[in-house]
Amino acid sequence: MSDEFTLYCAICGAPLMEDESTPDVPSWFKHATLLSEAPDQPKAICESDATAGYGPILSLTSTEDLIVANSTHPYGRLLRVFYLASHKSCCSIVKRNLAKHGPCNGLLRSPGQIWTMRHIWQCLTHRFEATIEDGQSDGGPIYRLLAPHNYYMPRFTEMKWEFDIPFVDADPLDIPDLNVAVFRHLEPLLPKESASHVPPIEVENLQIHLQGLPMEIFDHILSFVCPLTEASLQCNRVLPPSFWRTRLFTGQLIPFLWDLDIFAIEENQSAMANPSEPPISEMEQGRDWDWELLVRQLAQPNAFGDDQPLSDVPPGLKNRRRIWELIDEMYLGDVQATTPNVWGHSPRQIPVPLPD
Repeated sequence: MSDEFTLYCAICGAPLMEDESTPDVPSWFKHATLLSEAPDQPKAICESDATAGYGPILSLTSTEDLIVANSTHPYGRLLRVFYLASHKSCCSIVKRNLAKHGPCNGLLRSPGQIWTMRHIWQCLTHRFEATIEDGQSDGGPIYRLLAPHNYYMPRFTEMKWEFDIPFVDADPLDIPDLNVAVFRHLEPLLPKESASHVPPIEVENLQIHLQGLPMEIFDHILSFVCPLTEASLQCNRVLPPSFWRTRLFTGQLIPFLWDLDIFAIEENQSAMANPSEPPISEMEQGRDWDWELLVRQLAQPNAFGDDQPLSDVPPGLKNRRRIWELIDEMYLGDVQATTPNVWGHSPRQIPVPLPD
């Protein structure tokens, strides 16, 4: 169990702590990445591997030096630069997210939008300052930063972490049986001659028009489908199953599922929705499986909720989705202090940084 001196990840809000003294601490909680500004490279952000210790004290992996994270106050010889602490796994997910959402093709971005590690740093340091202004520091380290939606996790009182929130405790990178858990929901597509799969005339006309477009224009139209977000569960069958299948495995449609493996499905055919169907390797490019429905289910905002078809996926995947959503929703100036000061006045608003 944690205490009032437990340090929490600046990205996901779960604890950073050693596991020697508490055997039920998830092992990934102790592996940290410390973010800091590079002293000799303007605007560059350093990422230093570290091991969590007690409270805000961490040990740098490269030198075994001890540092105090999330604090701007000197502690003897421990503090040399200002560090913000995160889980190593969360920092890895941040970089994957940024790679999928980086600026491209001259697209305009809103002033507070994030697409570099420098912007992540600016967002987190702004949250750090807002947390201080909110009265959650007595001059020492900030143990848990303010964040929108309380990091999408249940609230816990007095900073006591009981290790009983399975989807938050679970490792978001090393997810056992990920492929089986996802593809057991893959259903056979009804035969084309079935009346339920004869496309309406307007869909058939749209398919004809799309097929007649120059490839560059067609590809540009398809780019608006990737990634797929908040899609209807109603399949329109405008695009062929091979489109959904290919872009699912390349991570274009569902970016947080970057480690799906088609060969794992073939090896685990018995776990599929209908194991009596022929192996996928014997089918024509996924034509006989309803890839569109599976992708639309995965793209739902609450895809893994208790009342959803995919509610039985591993806790680690639910945690990965939570962290991915936290990163997606980050922007510069996304939190401000709200707690009145000792005189009952509204707290000072921290200026929102401009992206650089």
